[in-house]
Amino acid sequence: MAQVIGGSNHRALDSEVLVAARMDRSFLNHGWRREVRELAQETVLGNNGKRHGSWAYGCTIGTRRVTFDSLGGFDESLPVRAGEDVEFCGRAAAAGVVLAFVPDAVLRYRFPSSPRAILRQGFTYGHAGAYIEWHAGNLAPTKLRADIRSLLGPTKLVALGPSAGKRAHGLFLLGRRIGMLVAHRQERLGRWQLPPPYCNHPMGSGQNTH
Repeated sequence: MAQVIGGSNHRALDSEVLVAARMDRSFLNHGWRREVRELAQETVLGNNGKRHGSWAYGCTIGTRRVTFDSLGGFDESLPVRAGEDVEFCGRAAAAGVVLAFVPDAVLRYRFPSSPRAILRQGFTYGHAGAYIEWHAGNLAPTKLRADIRSLLGPTKLVALGPSAGKRAHGLFLLGRRIGMLVAHRQERLGRWQLPPPYCNHPMGSGQNTH
């Protein structure tokens, strides 16, 4: 669940082409729920690696329709359930469009509260994050033994975390790691056959500036 307050994003479009509001997790999440996960956009824009540049959560992005359409909008063909916002921001950057952070515009975000929903959200983000890395040509190979070891830390946190919030955070991390492992296996099996990365997108500059 998300709740938007203020109209700063709209006002910012008087001087900016593409803007993003600040995320807030404290207002709608009480007690242990505030610890479920961190939000990349509480103080600055997210940065998912040097190949991507700055990105923002899709629910916080503001732009005019002509800009959104000229960039091709969100790519609904991605074979994952998240990540279209990062991919969109990558195409915008490749086209020379600057993403501006508007901290006065705030989006209040509510985390899931059930163990199943927390695990599922972690899986979705881990799976999509690995795909976006692959789509940008930046997915590092892994080994099976290392993949299995990567599950131990989150599993230990789920079982032995000192508080409900830490255990919930461990559950999110476990889901994310599982999602990443599934994504790596799909990549190894050649399951992903899609158009070129956004740095070569026809709406982009045609140059890799990273």
